[in-house]
Amino acid sequence: MLDAEFRLEAAGGRVLEAGDAAGAWLDGLFALRPAAWLRRVPGRETFAWPAGGGDVVVKRFLGDERRERWYERLRGRAPRSPGRREGENLAALAADGLPVPRALAWFEDAATGRSAVVMQHLDARAHLRGALDGPGRARGSDAARACAAQLAEIVAALHGAGWFHRDLYLVHVLLAPGPVLIDVGRARRERRPRRRWFVKDLAALHVSAPPGIGAASRLRFLRDYLRLRGLPGRAERRAWVRAVLAKARRLERHVPRLRDPRDGDRRYAPTPGPPRGS
Repeated sequence: MLDAEFRLEAAGGRVLEAGDAAGAWLDGLFALRPAAWLRRVPGRETFAWPAGGGDVVVKRFLGDERRERWYERLRGRAPRSPGRREGENLAALAADGLPVPRALAWFEDAATGRSAVVMQHLDARAHLRGALDGPGRARGSDAARACAAQLAEIVAALHGAGWFHRDLYLVHVLLAPGPVLIDVGRARRERRPRRRWFVKDLAALHVSAPPGIGAASRLRFLRDYLRLRGLPGRAERRAWVRAVLAKARRLERHVPRLRDPRDGDRRYAPTPGPPRGS
């Protein structure tokens, strides 16, 4: 997939454009050497790169998680590379009206295991976790409450369309200026999704919120989400809240702390990580 208008200057001044083969694009994208990384872990690198007068975000992969390929095989689908999955997820989520960066291109090469996705670079102030954390942050402000209400609407719409994110931590929600979902490579959509996947998304938001976000604010968010999902019954709402809090406790016990490279060496506690979809 490639936006016909998209061009990118690669190493040596070569310009990659729509007519070039996927192999040429992958060679060019893997040859790029950015001055800084947005995220870099074994098998996955994410960075900004100039293109057409502005920046794009390049995410390149070498290999894939075996469980993702098995999941697609078990459902009778041809396994996709992580670059293709993220690119197609971005396009499908946008088509469902959900706020995500615009996918510009994705490429894959089964022979080498290389894949990549190129997406819109957002003019984001911060990710939501960073915006809410630290001294002087207006956690209880009208703006913070409005942002939480927007996020509840987005997550309710995500789940209502059958999607579940699977890495829905606050570091994967950018403010640009409203909430935008990122790192959607592991997201899935099912005709009849199980409630436990929705519960996990909500629990991930819960545990990745800063300690200064009080119980009342957390419960208000869940209340708004459940109302938007059309779950008004008191007993049913309480069952959901209990399930989310129980899952959050399990995440806190079993998942290591998250070090977010956007914040240098700062550690969050307790939070899950490192997210595999970033």
